Amino acid sequence: MACALTRGQDLLDAETPRRMMDGRRHRTLDTWENRVVLSLLTQCAQRLRWLRTRLRRPAFEPVLAELEAALVRARRPARALGDLPPLQGPVDRATMVLLRRPPYRAAFEALAALGRAAVVSLRAPGLDAPLDSVPALYQSWATLRVIARVLFHAASYGWDVWQQRLVRALRGEAVVELLRDNQSVLELRRGEVTARIIPERRYHHAGSLQCLTEFEQRPDLSIERTEAEGVSVWLLDPKYKLDADDEGATRPLKSDVDKMHAYRDAIRGTNGVRAVRFAGVLYPGESVWWGDEIAALGAHPERRAALESDLDRMLGIAMA
Repeated sequence: MACALTRGQDLLDAETPRRMMDGRRHRTLDTWENRVVLSLLTQCAQRLRWLRTRLRRPAFEPVLAELEAALVRARRPARALGDLPPLQGPVDRATMVLLRRPPYRAAFEALAALGRAAVVSLRAPGLDAPLDSVPALYQSWATLRVIARVLFHAASYGWDVWQQRLVRALRGEAVVELLRDNQSVLELRRGEVTARIIPERRYHHAGSLQCLTEFEQRPDLSIERTEAEGVSVWLLDPKYKLDADDEGATRPLKSDVDKMHAYRDAIRGTNGVRAVRFAGVLYPGESVWWGDEIAALGAHPERRAALESDLDRMLGIAMA
Protein backbone atom coordinates (compact mmCIF):
# COMPACT_ATOMS: atom_id res chain seq x y z
CA MET A 1 0.00 0.00 0.00
CA ALA A 2 2.83 2.40 0.87
CA CYS A 3 4.61 1.73 -2.45
CA ALA A 4 1.42 2.28 -4.41
CA LEU A 5 0.71 5.59 -2.70
CA THR A 6 4.25 6.98 -3.10
CA ARG A 7 4.33 6.39 -6.88
CA GLY A 8 2.29 8.97 -8.68
CA GLN A 9 1.93 6.91 -11.83
CA ASP A 10 0.12 4.25 -9.78
CA LEU A 11 -2.63 6.61 -8.59
CA LEU A 12 -5.93 7.05 -10.35
CA ASP A 13 -6.61 10.15 -8.20
CA ALA A 14 -5.17 11.61 -4.99
CA GLU A 15 -5.98 8.57 -2.86
CA THR A 16 -6.95 5.60 -5.10
CA PRO A 17 -4.09 3.31 -6.27
CA ARG A 18 -4.17 1.93 -9.79
CA ARG A 19 -2.90 -1.46 -8.64
CA MET A 20 -1.81 -3.15 -5.42
CA MET A 21 0.63 -5.93 -4.65
CA ASP A 22 -1.17 -9.06 -3.44
CA GLY A 23 1.01 -11.22 -1.25
CA ARG A 24 -1.54 -13.99 -0.70
CA ARG A 25 -0.61 -17.46 -1.88
CA HIS A 26 -2.81 -20.37 -2.84
CA ARG A 27 -1.29 -23.76 -2.17
CA THR A 28 -2.08 -26.54 -4.63
CA LEU A 29 -0.73 -29.97 -5.53
CA ASP A 30 -1.87 -29.63 -9.12
CA THR A 31 1.50 -28.84 -10.67
CA TRP A 32 3.26 -30.17 -13.74
CA GLU A 33 5.92 -31.85 -11.58
CA ASN A 34 3.35 -33.70 -9.45
CA ARG A 35 1.54 -34.87 -12.56
CA VAL A 36 4.82 -36.35 -13.80
CA VAL A 37 5.13 -38.31 -10.54
CA LEU A 38 1.52 -39.50 -10.73
CA SER A 39 1.94 -40.56 -14.37
CA LEU A 40 5.00 -42.61 -13.44
CA LEU A 41 3.11 -44.42 -10.68
CA THR A 42 0.13 -45.03 -12.95
CA GLN A 43 2.22 -46.42 -15.81
CA CYS A 44 4.19 -48.68 -13.46
CA ALA A 45 0.92 -50.12 -12.14
CA GLN A 46 -0.32 -50.65 -15.71
CA ARG A 47 2.89 -52.41 -16.74
CA LEU A 48 2.69 -54.70 -13.72
CA ARG A 49 -0.89 -55.65 -14.57
CA TRP A 50 0.20 -56.30 -18.16
CA LEU A 51 3.02 -58.57 -16.94
CA ARG A 52 0.69 -60.47 -14.62
CA THR A 53 -1.70 -61.28 -17.48
CA ARG A 54 1.15 -62.69 -19.56
CA LEU A 55 3.44 -64.31 -16.97
CA ARG A 56 1.04 -66.81 -15.49
CA ARG A 57 3.64 -69.34 -14.40
CA PRO A 58 4.18 -70.00 -10.69
CA ALA A 59 7.90 -69.26 -11.03
CA PHE A 60 7.17 -65.59 -11.75
CA GLU A 61 4.70 -65.12 -8.90
CA PRO A 62 7.25 -64.19 -6.16
CA VAL A 63 8.91 -61.62 -8.42
CA LEU A 64 5.59 -60.02 -9.40
CA ALA A 65 4.41 -59.97 -5.78
CA GLU A 66 7.63 -58.26 -4.70
CA LEU A 67 7.29 -55.61 -7.44
CA GLU A 68 3.67 -54.94 -6.52
CA ALA A 69 4.57 -54.54 -2.84
CA ALA A 70 7.35 -52.11 -3.75
CA LEU A 71 4.93 -50.08 -5.82
CA VAL A 72 2.44 -49.93 -2.93
CA ARG A 73 5.18 -48.61 -0.63
CA ALA A 74 6.19 -46.02 -3.21
CA ARG A 75 2.62 -44.76 -3.57
CA ARG A 76 2.08 -44.11 0.15
CA PRO A 77 3.87 -40.72 0.28
CA ALA A 78 1.97 -39.66 -2.83
CA ARG A 79 -1.57 -40.53 -1.70
CA ALA A 80 -2.66 -36.90 -2.03
CA LEU A 81 -1.83 -36.99 -5.74
CA GLY A 82 -4.56 -39.52 -6.45
CA ASP A 83 -7.14 -36.82 -7.24
CA LEU A 84 -5.00 -34.99 -9.80
CA PRO A 85 -5.97 -35.21 -13.46
CA PRO A 86 -3.67 -37.43 -15.55
CA LEU A 87 -0.83 -36.04 -17.59
CA GLN A 88 -1.94 -35.33 -21.15
CA GLY A 89 0.58 -36.20 -23.85
CA PRO A 90 4.29 -37.00 -23.55
CA VAL A 91 6.68 -35.50 -21.00
CA ASP A 92 8.16 -32.86 -23.29
CA ARG A 93 8.89 -30.07 -20.77
CA ALA A 94 11.69 -30.12 -18.17
CA THR A 95 11.30 -27.53 -15.40
CA MET A 96 13.90 -26.45 -12.84
CA VAL A 97 12.08 -28.46 -10.17
CA LEU A 98 12.28 -31.62 -12.30
CA LEU A 99 15.96 -31.08 -12.98
CA ARG A 100 17.26 -29.84 -9.62
CA ARG A 101 15.24 -31.70 -7.01
CA PRO A 102 16.50 -35.32 -6.85
CA PRO A 103 13.12 -37.07 -6.21
CA TYR A 104 11.43 -35.24 -9.07
CA ARG A 105 14.44 -35.75 -11.36
CA ALA A 106 14.36 -39.49 -10.67
CA ALA A 107 10.64 -39.62 -11.54
CA PHE A 108 11.22 -37.55 -14.67
CA GLU A 109 14.02 -39.80 -15.94
CA ALA A 110 12.13 -43.00 -15.10
CA LEU A 111 9.02 -41.83 -16.97
CA ALA A 112 11.15 -40.95 -20.00
CA ALA A 113 12.73 -44.42 -19.88
CA LEU A 114 9.29 -46.05 -19.79
CA GLY A 115 8.31 -44.05 -22.86
CA ARG A 116 11.36 -45.30 -24.75
CA ALA A 117 10.49 -48.88 -23.81
CA ALA A 118 6.87 -48.73 -24.86
CA VAL A 119 4.97 -51.99 -25.17
CA VAL A 120 3.45 -52.59 -28.60
CA SER A 121 0.95 -55.40 -29.07
CA LEU A 122 -1.10 -56.65 -32.00
CA ARG A 123 -4.74 -57.61 -31.76
CA ALA A 124 -5.76 -59.84 -34.63
CA PRO A 125 -8.07 -62.81 -35.14
CA GLY A 126 -6.27 -66.10 -34.67
CA LEU A 127 -3.33 -64.97 -32.54
CA ASP A 128 -4.43 -67.09 -29.59
CA ALA A 129 -6.08 -69.81 -31.65
CA PRO A 130 -4.65 -73.13 -32.91
CA LEU A 131 -2.68 -73.24 -36.14
CA ASP A 132 -5.81 -73.90 -38.17
CA SER A 133 -6.36 -70.12 -38.03
CA VAL A 134 -3.37 -69.45 -40.29
CA PRO A 135 -5.54 -67.97 -43.09
CA ALA A 136 -6.83 -65.26 -40.74
CA LEU A 137 -3.30 -64.52 -39.50
CA TYR A 138 -2.04 -64.40 -43.08
CA GLN A 139 -4.74 -61.88 -44.00
CA SER A 140 -3.77 -59.63 -41.09
CA TRP A 141 -0.06 -59.90 -41.88
CA ALA A 142 -0.52 -59.11 -45.58
CA THR A 143 -2.84 -56.18 -44.83
CA LEU A 144 -0.34 -54.67 -42.40
CA ARG A 145 2.46 -55.09 -44.96
CA VAL A 146 0.45 -53.12 -47.52
CA ILE A 147 -0.32 -50.34 -45.01
CA ALA A 148 3.36 -50.18 -44.01
CA ARG A 149 4.34 -49.78 -47.66
CA VAL A 150 1.78 -47.01 -48.16
CA LEU A 151 3.21 -45.12 -45.17
CA PHE A 152 6.75 -45.72 -46.43
CA HIS A 153 5.97 -43.91 -49.72
CA ALA A 154 3.49 -41.31 -48.42
CA ALA A 155 5.94 -38.46 -47.78
CA SER A 156 7.85 -38.96 -51.05
CA TYR A 157 4.59 -38.64 -53.01
CA GLY A 158 3.54 -35.55 -51.03
CA TRP A 159 0.83 -37.14 -48.86
CA ASP A 160 0.14 -36.24 -45.23
CA VAL A 161 -1.46 -38.56 -42.69
CA TRP A 162 -4.75 -36.84 -41.87
CA GLN A 163 -6.11 -39.38 -39.41
CA GLN A 164 -5.55 -42.98 -38.37
CA ARG A 165 -7.43 -45.64 -36.41
CA LEU A 166 -4.76 -48.30 -36.60
CA VAL A 167 -2.79 -47.61 -33.39
CA ARG A 168 -4.26 -46.53 -30.06
CA ALA A 169 -3.03 -46.20 -26.50
CA LEU A 170 -4.52 -48.65 -24.03
CA ARG A 171 -3.38 -49.11 -20.42
CA GLY A 172 0.17 -47.96 -21.03
CA GLU A 173 0.77 -49.84 -24.27
CA ALA A 174 0.33 -49.16 -27.96
CA VAL A 175 -2.25 -51.50 -29.47
CA VAL A 176 -2.28 -52.19 -33.21
CA GLU A 177 -5.65 -53.41 -34.42
CA LEU A 178 -7.24 -53.71 -37.85
CA LEU A 179 -10.78 -52.51 -37.28
CA ARG A 180 -13.14 -54.14 -39.74
CA ASP A 181 -16.14 -51.85 -39.38
CA ASN A 182 -16.36 -50.62 -42.98
CA GLN A 183 -14.48 -47.44 -42.00
CA SER A 184 -11.00 -46.29 -43.00
CA VAL A 185 -8.11 -47.14 -40.68
CA LEU A 186 -5.81 -44.66 -42.44
CA GLU A 187 -6.61 -41.45 -44.31
CA LEU A 188 -4.06 -39.50 -46.33
CA ARG A 189 -4.47 -36.09 -47.96
CA ARG A 190 -2.60 -34.17 -50.61
CA GLY A 191 -4.29 -30.86 -51.27
CA GLU A 192 -7.87 -31.66 -52.29
CA VAL A 193 -7.12 -35.33 -52.98
CA THR A 194 -7.90 -37.96 -50.32
CA ALA A 195 -6.77 -41.58 -50.06
CA ARG A 196 -8.43 -43.98 -47.62
CA ILE A 197 -7.40 -47.50 -46.66
CA ILE A 198 -10.37 -49.63 -45.62
CA PRO A 199 -10.14 -53.28 -44.52
CA GLU A 200 -13.09 -55.44 -45.60
CA ARG A 201 -14.92 -52.65 -47.38
CA ARG A 202 -18.50 -53.57 -48.25
CA TYR A 203 -19.81 -52.42 -51.63
CA HIS A 204 -23.60 -52.47 -52.02
CA HIS A 205 -25.98 -51.44 -54.80
CA ALA A 206 -26.24 -47.95 -53.21
CA GLY A 207 -23.75 -45.29 -52.22
CA SER A 208 -20.99 -43.28 -53.85
CA LEU A 209 -19.43 -46.56 -54.97
CA GLN A 210 -22.00 -49.09 -56.06
CA CYS A 211 -22.10 -52.75 -56.91
CA LEU A 212 -23.48 -53.42 -60.37
CA THR A 213 -25.56 -56.33 -59.05
CA GLU A 214 -27.55 -56.83 -55.88
CA PHE A 215 -24.80 -59.10 -54.52
CA GLU A 216 -22.43 -57.49 -52.02
CA GLN A 217 -18.74 -57.36 -52.85
CA ARG A 218 -16.34 -57.43 -49.88
CA PRO A 219 -12.61 -57.33 -50.72
CA ASP A 220 -10.15 -57.72 -47.87
CA LEU A 221 -8.43 -54.37 -48.45
CA SER A 222 -9.45 -51.29 -50.42
CA ILE A 223 -7.48 -48.17 -51.27
CA GLU A 224 -9.91 -45.46 -52.40
CA ARG A 225 -8.56 -42.28 -53.94
CA THR A 226 -11.06 -39.42 -54.12
CA GLU A 227 -10.45 -36.34 -56.30
CA ALA A 228 -12.42 -33.92 -58.44
CA GLU A 229 -12.69 -36.44 -61.29
CA GLY A 230 -14.25 -39.08 -59.04
CA VAL A 231 -13.17 -42.11 -56.99
CA SER A 232 -10.56 -44.68 -58.06
CA VAL A 233 -10.16 -47.98 -56.23
CA TRP A 234 -7.27 -50.41 -55.78
CA LEU A 235 -8.23 -53.78 -54.24
CA LEU A 236 -6.17 -56.52 -52.62
CA ASP A 237 -7.32 -59.90 -51.33
CA PRO A 238 -4.86 -61.93 -49.19
CA LYS A 239 -5.55 -65.65 -49.66
CA TYR A 240 -3.57 -68.37 -47.93
CA LYS A 241 -4.12 -70.68 -50.88
CA LEU A 242 -2.14 -71.87 -53.88
CA ASP A 243 -2.24 -74.48 -56.57
CA ALA A 244 0.72 -76.55 -57.76
CA ASP A 245 1.30 -78.63 -60.87
CA ASP A 246 3.10 -81.93 -61.16
CA GLU A 247 6.46 -80.19 -61.51
CA GLY A 248 6.02 -78.22 -58.30
CA ALA A 249 5.35 -74.83 -59.89
CA THR A 250 2.90 -72.76 -57.84
CA ARG A 251 0.11 -70.55 -59.08
CA PRO A 252 -3.00 -68.90 -57.61
CA LEU A 253 -6.33 -70.66 -57.59
CA LYS A 254 -8.50 -69.91 -60.61
CA SER A 255 -11.45 -69.05 -58.37
CA ASP A 256 -9.42 -66.37 -56.59
CA VAL A 257 -8.32 -64.76 -59.86
CA ASP A 258 -11.89 -64.88 -61.16
CA LYS A 259 -12.93 -63.01 -58.02
CA MET A 260 -10.54 -60.18 -58.98
CA HIS A 261 -12.28 -59.93 -62.38
CA ALA A 262 -15.62 -59.78 -60.57
CA TYR A 263 -14.42 -56.95 -58.33
CA ARG A 264 -13.08 -54.98 -61.28
CA ASP A 265 -16.27 -55.26 -63.33
CA ALA A 266 -18.90 -55.05 -60.57
CA ILE A 267 -17.82 -51.98 -58.56
CA ARG A 268 -18.86 -48.75 -60.27
CA GLY A 269 -19.13 -45.06 -59.51
CA THR A 270 -22.46 -43.24 -59.37
CA ASN A 271 -22.13 -42.46 -63.08
CA GLY A 272 -21.85 -46.16 -63.87
CA VAL A 273 -18.18 -45.93 -64.84
CA ARG A 274 -15.91 -48.73 -63.63
CA ALA A 275 -14.03 -47.48 -60.53
CA VAL A 276 -11.53 -50.29 -59.89
CA ARG A 277 -8.09 -49.55 -61.31
CA PHE A 278 -6.43 -52.68 -59.93
CA ALA A 279 -7.51 -55.92 -58.25
CA GLY A 280 -4.97 -58.42 -57.02
CA VAL A 281 -4.62 -61.57 -54.97
CA LEU A 282 -1.89 -61.77 -52.32
CA TYR A 283 -0.84 -65.41 -51.96
CA PRO A 284 2.28 -67.39 -50.88
CA GLY A 285 3.45 -68.17 -54.41
CA GLU A 286 5.10 -66.51 -57.41
CA SER A 287 3.80 -63.21 -58.79
CA VAL A 288 1.78 -63.22 -61.99
CA TRP A 289 0.54 -60.08 -63.76
CA TRP A 290 -2.19 -60.05 -66.40
CA GLY A 291 -1.73 -56.52 -67.64
CA ASP A 292 -1.83 -53.63 -65.14
CA GLU A 293 -5.31 -54.29 -63.69
CA ILE A 294 -5.31 -57.94 -62.57
CA ALA A 295 -2.50 -59.71 -60.75
CA ALA A 296 -1.57 -62.37 -58.23
CA LEU A 297 1.18 -60.94 -56.04
CA GLY A 298 3.60 -63.24 -54.29
CA ALA A 299 3.33 -62.52 -50.57
CA HIS A 300 5.57 -64.91 -48.67
CA PRO A 301 6.87 -63.81 -45.24
CA GLU A 302 10.38 -64.99 -46.17
CA ARG A 303 10.40 -63.10 -49.50
CA ARG A 304 9.46 -59.61 -48.37
CA ALA A 305 11.60 -57.81 -50.97
CA ALA A 306 9.66 -59.39 -53.85
CA LEU A 307 6.33 -58.35 -52.30
CA GLU A 308 7.54 -54.79 -51.75
CA SER A 309 8.63 -54.57 -55.38
CA ASP A 310 5.17 -55.60 -56.60
CA LEU A 311 3.45 -53.24 -54.17
CA ASP A 312 5.67 -50.37 -55.32
CA ARG A 313 4.53 -51.00 -58.90
CA MET A 314 0.89 -50.76 -57.85
CA LEU A 315 1.34 -47.83 -55.46
CA GLY A 316 3.34 -45.92 -58.04
CA ILE A 317 0.02 -45.41 -59.86
CA ALA A 318 -2.28 -45.20 -56.84
CA MET A 319 -0.24 -42.56 -55.03
CA ALA A 320 1.29 -40.58 -57.90
